[in-house]
This record gives sequence, structure tokens and C-alpha cells, in this order.
Amino acid sequence: MKSAYDKDKAEAAKAKWNRMLHMNERMGLTPWTKVGTGVGKRAGSIHYYNLDTGSSVWTDDFHPEWLKLYSRKKIKYCWVNQFTNQTVWRKPKTYKKPISRAVLLRFMEPGPLKAALLIQDAFRAKQVRFVQLVKHAREHAHTNVVGWVTTLWHNPNAAKKKSSDDDNNGDDNNDGNDVKSQGRAQKLKAPEDTDSDDDVPEQDTWPDVAPYYFHGRSGTLLWDKPIELRDAELRTQAMEAGDRPDNVVVNWVTCNQKKPNPDRPKMVWDDNIGNEFYYNIKTNEMVLGGETNKPQALMEAESHPPEWIRLFDPYTGKYFYFNQQTNLSEWKKPKGYKKPPRALLLRGIPMRPELKSAMLIQSLYRQRKARQSIRKKRAVDTYHR
Repeated sequence: MKSAYDKDKAEAAKAKWNRMLHMNERMGLTPWTKVGTGVGKRAGSIHYYNLDTGSSVWTDDFHPEWLKLYSRKKIKYCWVNQFTNQTVWRKPKTYKKPISRAVLLRFMEPGPLKAALLIQDAFRAKQVRFVQLVKHAREHAHTNVVGWVTTLWHNPNAAKKKSSDDDNNGDDNNDGNDVKSQGRAQKLKAPEDTDSDDDVPEQDTWPDVAPYYFHGRSGTLLWDKPIELRDAELRTQAMEAGDRPDNVVVNWVTCNQKKPNPDRPKMVWDDNIGNEFYYNIKTNEMVLGGETNKPQALMEAESHPPEWIRLFDPYTGKYFYFNQQTNLSEWKKPKGYKKPPRALLLRGIPMRPELKSAMLIQSLYRQRKARQSIRKKRAVDTYHR
């Protein structure tokens, strides 16, 4: 009996497929080739065969032949055959709109075309978020500082996150849930704390509220505070403090950086500024970096002890003046006495330890007397009611 397998015929067919695969490679096409159209139940479907892997696919609602893509270079839509990568600019007759984008990406053949669709979807979602942020920032354009508008972004998943946390913390008697919640909290690491560089931070690690900065003229949107905006805000704070002469020491104003406050999330701590910064009201010079970068003239003024200091005598209820160099005391104001600036009073006037202790005791004594006076006043008001 003659065998049904014909070796010569099989080798001829294999050579034919290899020639077709080589031709597709030369033309820049994929290993997929169109081998026929469906009849009967498969009417309207097209049969594609992969010359490399030997797999075949019939087109349907879940495996469409043509996909619609947007070309940013041409600024118009094109249609791409997901099997052969053929691109046309006119709508093909066999094109069918997919059921949904999610279903299309789920059953689509893996390859560069699927990657392009995913990138386009991610880019469009990013553009939608960008437009929403810009729209919200333009509504607060009247609050701009040197062109920059500071606005708050609210995490849309914050409410879901809060409800899930309440559910996890609802059963306090269940130790197993406590262990699971602790394990879940340990997994929520910042990107820099992960062991692998490929790990992506989960949305649960995003803050509930975060400030962002938008420049109306250039259309720039940043999540880190611009240096131009930072310097403008610091200079405004320093100029307001410099308007009070008591805060000025040898033309320098010492200001503290505002600390972040949960009630005011727009406040962001900047390590480059330090705990305090300095501003010269004459030259408009601003020095950042904290006490390590304190101007030399200011350091000398703060370290030089004044000759005369005014002290309070609790026995007589009057002020007297004490000379730190000669240890002399006078009831009348000396000619060489100069009232120290309020900034030095707040930072502590350089003086001898025993004198500083006496002033501290006096301050505590005054505070005690003030509290007693307030209590008496409240008692009298309560009695008369």
C-alpha cells in the first residue's frame, strides 16, 4: 500500500514557505501571511498563517485584522494590519471597530503594534491628567508669584485607600488581620527602598495631597518647586521682616524657614535653605544654607557683648543698668547705653553666665506673677457673674 506521505511534496511545500518568509523579511513585514478567506460559518473572516511558528489565526471581533492608530507625525489616523504590519491612510473595507479597547489589547497578538497601542493609551491618559492639572492651575492664576502658580493635587484614590484602611483596622480583636496589615504596610516601600530597580511604586504609596507648580506663559508644569519661585517667596518673607527695624542687625535680617504643616500642604521643606536664611536689606543679598553660611558681619555683631544691659529689680519695681565690663550699676540711663535690636533679644544677647542666669530667673519670676494675676482676674470675673 502506498504511503500518504510524499517526501518530495513536503520538501517542496517547506521550500515555498521559506521563500515566502524570506520575502516578508526583505519587505520588512512580519512572518504572518494571508492564506485564504472563510466560507460558511467563517464567512467574512480571513485566515492568517505564521510562517515562522506554524500557528494560524482567523480574524473575528477579538482578533481584528485592521487597527486604527494615530500618527503624531502626520497628525491624522492610519490603519495598520496587526498581522503583516501593513499601513494604509485610507479606511480599509474590511475594517471593523473593536468591541472595546480593553478587549482589543487583551486578545491582540503580542508584538511592536501592541506595544505601540499601550504607549498611545498611556500617553493619552497622561495628556488628560495634564490638561486637568493645567485647568485647575489656571483657575488660581491670580495667586501667581513671578509667573508660577502653586496648586494642590488631590489623589483620586485617597478615599478608597482611607475606606480600606478603616476596614482593616475595624476588627481589633483579630490578630491574624493585624499581622496581615503589618505585612501589607511593610510592602509599601518608596521607590528608593526597593531591592530591584525594575519595581514600580504602587499607587498606595502616593500622598493624599501634593503641591505642583505651573507657569502660565511657558506652559511648564513641575512637581518640584522652581528655584525662581523659591527665591521670590524667601525674599518676600525677608523684606516683610526687614520692615521692622528691631529685626535688623548690621543690615542683616535672620528668617526661619517655614516648617511643613498638615493643614497647609503647600509648605515644602527645602534642605538647601536650612533652618534659617539671611537677607541684607541694603544690597538685597540672600544667603541660604543655615548657620554654617551665616554672614561674617552678623556673626561678629551677635558675638560682641553690649557694654550696658537693662535689668529689672523686683524689690523696687524699677529698671537699672548693669555694665558687663566694670560691674557697675546705675539707676539712670547711661550715655553709652543702646537698646539692642529685637533680633538679638530673641536669639539671646551674649553675656556672662551668671548675668544670664539672673535674667532667666527674672523672666521665670515675671511669668509666675503674670499667671497669678490672670488667675485672680478670672476668679473675680467668675464671682461677679
